[in-house]
Amino acid sequence: MQINSFQGGGVAIGISCSHMVADLTFVASFFKSWTEVHRHLPITHPPFVAPNHADAESLPRHAKTDSPRNMATATFKFSTSIINQCLTKVHDTCPNATPFDFLAALFWSRIARVKPPKNHHQTQSLCICTDFRSLIKASLPIGYFGNALHFSMLSQKVEDMESGQLGGIVSAVHGHLGGLSEEEIWSTNEGNYCMYGTELTCVCMEHLVFEEENESLLYAAMFGNNEKPVHVSCRVGNVDGEGLITVMPSSVGGLSRTVMVMLPEEELAELSKDEAILELEPAMLLAGCVDH
Repeated sequence: MQINSFQGGGVAIGISCSHMVADLTFVASFFKSWTEVHRHLPITHPPFVAPNHADAESLPRHAKTDSPRNMATATFKFSTSIINQCLTKVHDTCPNATPFDFLAALFWSRIARVKPPKNHHQTQSLCICTDFRSLIKASLPIGYFGNALHFSMLSQKVEDMESGQLGGIVSAVHGHLGGLSEEEIWSTNEGNYCMYGTELTCVCMEHLVFEEENESLLYAAMFGNNEKPVHVSCRVGNVDGEGLITVMPSSVGGLSRTVMVMLPEEELAELSKDEAILELEPAMLLAGCVDH
C-alpha cells in the first residue's frame, strides 16, 4: 500500500496485490471497510475467508511472448447521456444490453481493425473476465477474500466484425455473459483455469454497480462525509500479448463508464484516433509506455 499527499491538497492511495491472491472486488470492499472503521461505522462487507476455489500452485502459467512489445495505456471516460444514446441505437438487436456489453463490443471491434488483418474465414476472439460471486448457487459475499474471476472466450467471424453492424456484436457479448453456467465455472477452475493470457482480454465490473444506491463500490469509500474518491483506476501488471480492456464504473454514477485500454504502443496510437470512438466524445487521458 502506498499513500501520497499533495501540497495542494488531496491524497492518492494505491493498493497492490497479486491477482492470484485477491481480485478487484475484494480490494474495493477492503478499502471501503478501512474507511468505515476510520469513521467508526459498521463494516458493510466484512472480509469472508474460505478455501480458495483455485489452487495458485496448480494453475498453468502462460508463456510470455518471445518479443514483448512496449505497452501503452489510455483512459476513455463516457458520459451517461452518451451511453444511453448508444444503448438506444442497439435496442432493437439487444434490448437488455448493458454499458459493458456496448463498450466491450465497441472496443473489441475497433481494436480488431488496428491488429494485423485476418482472412474472412478466420475468427476474432475476446477473452471476457467476469466476477462469479453471484453466479454460483452458494454465492460468495462481496467481501470474499480470494479470486473469484472467471475467464471465458467469445469468438466472432471476421466478416461479422467488419460488417459495421455493432448491434450483433453487442448481442453476442450479452448472450455470452448471460449463458455462463456454474458447471462451466467449476470445470474451468478445476483444470483449465487461465488468468490474463496472451489473448485480448476485457474485464467486466458491472457487478460493482449497485442500482438501489445508484453508485459503485469503487467510489463508496469515504474517510469523511461526502468525500468520495475523485478517480479510481485499475492496472494489471505484466500484460503483454494482445492487450487488456477494463470497463469500470465512473465517479459520476449512472450509466457513465471509464474504459482503460492497454495495447502495444503503435496500436494504441491508432485506436486513439478512431472516429467511431471519438464521435462519442469521451474525455481521454493518454499515458506513457509500461515497462516490462
